[in-house]
Amino acid sequence: MVDENSNYLYIEDWKVTKDRIRHFDDIILKIRLEGIPIALALFSIGYYLIPILQINEVPVFGNAACIPFFAVSFYIIGLMGMDFVHFVLLLGSVDHSKWIENLPQFKGKLQITTKLTNIKLTWFHLIYAMIFYASILGVSVFVGFHYLLM
Repeated sequence: MVDENSNYLYIEDWKVTKDRIRHFDDIILKIRLEGIPIALALFSIGYYLIPILQINEVPVFGNAACIPFFAVSFYIIGLMGMDFVHFVLLLGSVDHSKWIENLPQFKGKLQITTKLTNIKLTWFHLIYAMIFYASILGVSVFVGFHYLLM
């Protein structure tokens, strides 16, 4: 009786964990599919407004043309932070799900997480995402400083 109840709790825990994995994956996709285009749109608007912003002076920055690019930089840093936090939570959920799947009573029965995860692909994913964010951040910071120092 205790084993059956214990197995039931593990299966329910596994189901909740799979739900959390789906949730964190959805959040990461929303951050990337909605947040990055917004950043690029703000960058484009800032680039389009350069002729108008260059004639305006701002007390702290001087030339106002740098402001949209620094704003995009801070926005990208926020996106990177949210993406990283949710990615870490996703990895924690995946590890917990794999732990349940590797319990002796579930060996060979619950294996979807174990079969779908690969450490090499996880590292590739992490490195690729960071390079992508860093490239957008680097360009926006460079253009911001370019117009700040003009």
